[in-house]
Amino acid sequence: MADPFGLLDELPNLLIGQDLSRINAVVVFVGVNDAVNLTAEKAWERNMGLLLRALERETSNETSVYVMDIQPIRSIPVFDSLLGSIANAHARRLTARTERVCRSILRAVYLPLTENTILVSGRYRNSSDYRLWGEFLACEMAARLDLAHDRHGSNMVSPVQITAPPEVEAGVESHFDPVLALAQQSFGTESAAFVLRDHSGLRVVASAGPTGVNPARSDSMSATVVIQPGALVVGDTETDERFRGKPYVTGPPFMRFFAGFPIESPSGERIGILCVFDPKPRSRADTDIVLLRQLALMIQHELQAIRS
Repeated sequence: MADPFGLLDELPNLLIGQDLSRINAVVVFVGVNDAVNLTAEKAWERNMGLLLRALERETSNETSVYVMDIQPIRSIPVFDSLLGSIANAHARRLTARTERVCRSILRAVYLPLTENTILVSGRYRNSSDYRLWGEFLACEMAARLDLAHDRHGSNMVSPVQITAPPEVEAGVESHFDPVLALAQQSFGTESAAFVLRDHSGLRVVASAGPTGVNPARSDSMSATVVIQPGALVVGDTETDERFRGKPYVTGPPFMRFFAGFPIESPSGERIGILCVFDPKPRSRADTDIVLLRQLALMIQHELQAIRS
């Protein structure tokens, strides 16, 4: 999300309406405009804290937020002047404030730029500059991302193993019961279910509470979740043209509220979903998508444990 002319205090506006629950890393790269405009240091520190705390709230507990250093202002050819020197000195003061904020926020990581990450290639930045910064970021982020991945198993379950899953069919449904009970309790819904896609389509592997007619039907909300990249939350199915009139809405389990999150293979294929649903409608805004994602990840990890 980019705003080439924006200031730090405007960045939270870019987050409005964005689903960050599936993001594993966030990079914040801001400061040139604030340095040139001589933004007050206290205001910068306050706004940086507000931004980083907002990112913490909107992402999962395993997401790191990387805050890039403000690039040397005079390294930007259009600012290679006396004004650039003043702005550059101010940028260093803002940077000191940024480091202090990052130390106070658990998942924030401050990344200072080094001399070999700065090129002067023309009047404006070009692809060479951004490629260099990308390589710098990759080196800094890779170890942390690998560590988070290793905590949950580096090889969860491949699409082939999931679509022919003897482990799941061999009476191990109870392995998923604690996660489903937690989902049911956390969201206060009548039901929760783990739905898996295999060679014959979608099927319910395990559930907590009544499921009524098969919620894994090909025209169900579960099928909709499997083919989309993020969560599906329907506050009231009777007001949604896609689902009102369906048997699972007009009959048992009388599904009025539904929230589902896809479960993925290590290579990114969507192979199933975790969903919670209830006969009473509710506001979509009250649904904690980050928590739903965390519970879906727990299902993924349990699949790996069964396989190993």
